[in-house]
Amino acid sequence: MNGKKINDGGAAFPFTHYDRDSVGEMGPRYTDPGMTLRDWMAGQALAGVASSVGGNGIASAISKMAKAESMTEARVVAQFCYEYADAMIAYEKGERHDG
Repeated sequence: MNGKKINDGGAAFPFTHYDRDSVGEMGPRYTDPGMTLRDWMAGQALAGVASSVGGNGIASAISKMAKAESMTEARVVAQFCYEYADAMIAYEKGERHDG
């Protein structure tokens, strides 16, 4: 990390919890932000990578990248997915992403 705050895109699926108070009135009690948009987008990228590994040389490319960078294959995939998420958030905000 370079110390720069990562734009996580904010909450992907915020949810307000409702409950009855001491006199039986229903109302909002607290809001749970859920996962960040960045985490959700990285998960979507991971689903795409996982569904593509079998047939088109991606597994071989991941293995080569892992060896070249002295990283585990899982770490290479995770980095790839978060870089995609960062690029999507930057694009959405009209920013340039050079990750």
